[in-house]
Amino acid sequence: MNLLALFGYGGNPHALTDLEALTASGAALIDIRYSPKTGIPGLGREALLRRFGTSYTHLPDLGNRNYRGGPIELVDAERGLEALGAWLMIRPCVLLCGCGHKRAGECHRTEVGRLAQERWPGLEVRELGPGGRQAGWCPTGAEAEVRE
Repeated sequence: MNLLALFGYGGNPHALTDLEALTASGAALIDIRYSPKTGIPGLGREALLRRFGTSYTHLPDLGNRNYRGGPIELVDAERGLEALGAWLMIRPCVLLCGCGHKRAGECHRTEVGRLAQERWPGLEVRELGPGGRQAGWCPTGAEAEVRE
């Protein structure tokens, strides 16, 4: 089983650069937004698919039906985790959502990370902040430059 990183792009003006660094080092970009649309250029589903190709996929089953407010309600956690597991068998994964780093504990990406860790107890799950890394986590284990 590989590593699972949790990344929210909200409030991060360097999100695309961070995502490029993560995918260049071997990670798959797993979009878990309920609606993969955004007003932020380059971060909509079609733009991400063009930019990252086969390193990108949208897993709507892990999306939060209540993304506009209310308690977290995943579309179909079981089916979504099954699909995520297939990716994790192949390569490290970065879960993408639109919430900012400061909302990590309130965001469904944290819930998905918790469920994944319950399902695969040896899975390393890390919340990534701006700069795309935290505490030295890098998909390949290689050190990379981190912006402050």
